[in-house]
Amino acid sequence: MPSVDIYDLFLNSHEKLDDLSLGRLLGVLVDMVYPHSPRRGVLDVLNATSTLRLLHSSEFLEGVEKHRLNSKRLVRFSFTCSGSLGEAVLTLLSLAASGALNLHSRGALGELHKGIHSWHVEPQARLVGNLAGELNSFASAGLFLHLLLDSKECGWSKEHSTQLLRSVVAQDNVKDLAGNPADLLAALPQYKADIEEDLFAAVNDSDASDADECGDLAGFVCGDDEVEYSGSEAERRVKIVGHEALLGKKRGREKHTGKSKAGRKKLLRYADLEAEV
Repeated sequence: MPSVDIYDLFLNSHEKLDDLSLGRLLGVLVDMVYPHSPRRGVLDVLNATSTLRLLHSSEFLEGVEKHRLNSKRLVRFSFTCSGSLGEAVLTLLSLAASGALNLHSRGALGELHKGIHSWHVEPQARLVGNLAGELNSFASAGLFLHLLLDSKECGWSKEHSTQLLRSVVAQDNVKDLAGNPADLLAALPQYKADIEEDLFAAVNDSDASDADECGDLAGFVCGDDEVEYSGSEAERRVKIVGHEALLGKKRGREKHTGKSKAGRKKLLRYADLEAEV
């Protein structure tokens, strides 16, 4: 364990350094004091110095560096050392948003189950949906949900899981993910019939919010090969390669191709290799 002097050094630096520099300092300290277990050392120091809020800072986490962080430990720490469930949720979402939390880690998802097993389904769905929304595509979110429901710690009934998924796929940050929504369904074949309608209804509703009665983006007149701005700046013309290019950029989605299925299989095949112990 580090000495009181180490704790004092970190605390005294807390008010003097920016978060990135403070993270780098902690990285140096744990490498010296915990040379064989830096992942445990980071959380030990944060717990002993009551500086859990630093896990909410992407700059601090960048300074610490990922090789000193472990997703399973981070999820367990968030639940056991937070002052409230609200703080635990905020910590998990901050970790996911910064990329420090591997949401394809089976160990991390097991700890997530332990932390939320006693919650009602709607709060569970809100947290799970917010975590899924931090991923970069429907395929990646589908893998996360697949691994979550496939976890050995998962004791939810099919009815409970279906209710949770229906709520998750309707959330704004999930329905606006990049890629093809079918990729999410492909990762959850046993739930496809139950959630497909909810997912595509949510995605279509997201499209419609910016579309006119012809399905074009509001404020634009669309031809085969160009989009013309219509308004006070009528002279302004935006050239694009086809109308779908602009609609695809609205949510950062790529056109679905035949390679998608192989990509999904690859994600699922290597899920265990991403897991942490």
